[in-house]
Amino acid sequence: MVGSVYNEDGAEVPAMMDYKNGGTWEELPGAVPSVSNPSFAVAITNDGLIGGQVNVELKDGGQRCMPCYWRNGKINFANIDLPDKDNS
Repeated sequence: MVGSVYNEDGAEVPAMMDYKNGGTWEELPGAVPSVSNPSFAVAITNDGLIGGQVNVELKDGGQRCMPCYWRNGKINFANIDLPDKDNS
């Protein structure tokens, strides 16, 4: 299963649960924790590809939510370039 959990700072971060092997939530890497911008996983394929969105740090120091996916525990932005400024 995929979704999100709240970390110790109260930020919503993406997570997955291997329900078949014990059912404990594990945070997915790559999100900049933010209480105001949640990060989460929304779908998983049969071969383990997880899709979602994460809050990221921009080059100008701002933050923004970006679409991403995880494969084998590593985050990928699918060749999405981050903008230079937080102009969302």
